Amino acid sequence: KGNKPSQEDRFVLDMKIKTPEGDPYVHGVAVYDGHSGGACADYVVEHLGRTITQCLRAKPTEQAFTARLKQSVREAFILTDDDFLQLATNHEMPDGTTAIIGLFWADSYHRMKLLTAHVGDSRGVLGKQDGSMSMRLTEDHKPNREDEAQWISEHGGNLAEVNGIWRVFTPTAVKVGDKVLQWGLAVSRSLGDLPLKRPQPVIQAQAEVSVFDINPNEDRAVVMATDGIYDVLSDQEVISLISPLAGKPSLRPEVGARRIVRRSYERLSDDNLTAVVIYVMPPGVKETLDLSAKKRTSKSDESVSSEGVKRQRK
Repeated sequence: KGNKPSQEDRFVLDMKIKTPEGDPYVHGVAVYDGHSGGACADYVVEHLGRTITQCLRAKPTEQAFTARLKQSVREAFILTDDDFLQLATNHEMPDGTTAIIGLFWADSYHRMKLLTAHVGDSRGVLGKQDGSMSMRLTEDHKPNREDEAQWISEHGGNLAEVNGIWRVFTPTAVKVGDKVLQWGLAVSRSLGDLPLKRPQPVIQAQAEVSVFDINPNEDRAVVMATDGIYDVLSDQEVISLISPLAGKPSLRPEVGARRIVRRSYERLSDDNLTAVVIYVMPPGVKETLDLSAKKRTSKSDESVSSEGVKRQRK
């Protein structure tokens, strides 16, 4: 059973990214795992997609679209982080969030593309046609990952393993509200997290960006979920839970998202649980993408599909 008293996860099923005229249509989804409060996750939900649009529209269209989109996403993560940190400074807010986004589009040859960008340990996984294989789309930003640990060390942060979990700490005690303490975090990249970013940044907001080819003849589902899911389920278990449903137009991805969250809950995950499921429909199906999300706290259960269906259970 989850032990979180409040829901700090957020998700977006349509980031409303508006590409310049002549560029392909982009559909964006996102998952955010807030911590130390929900203010940062709420801010990113509201501003990241809009900032990606602004960065993309500022670039000359003579450049290749994929290169422009990748650069725009990287810039948007940094700009959104900077803007929130200014707000957090003014209001003394320690809130932060992980982020993973998935942007889907078709290139000029009608081949489906997927761009992933993430900070933190919310993860993307791709499932193949028969559910027998999963492929990780993102690598978690953990403080003990070799390259992340090196960056933290070079920037003056402290690494320590606490109760089996590696954390990055501020080099000295900082004032947070009415407390003075060494602030720590279990991820090495995030948005927000003022105590770890200013005046001396010991974690970063630079997104790791990758682009993948999605083949409707082979690929069946993309799952993006918070670490509360992956703490208790392997990548393959997540894909196996939804593979019998993928590619069936009569079954909404909401069912798959619900399966993932329910199984994580049964495995006694003690974190907020959020999963977004995107089905890649086989050739001949009118809609190429079908998506849904599911999130859960210990106190409530909410489901949102692309049609906006919601359910709350006390």
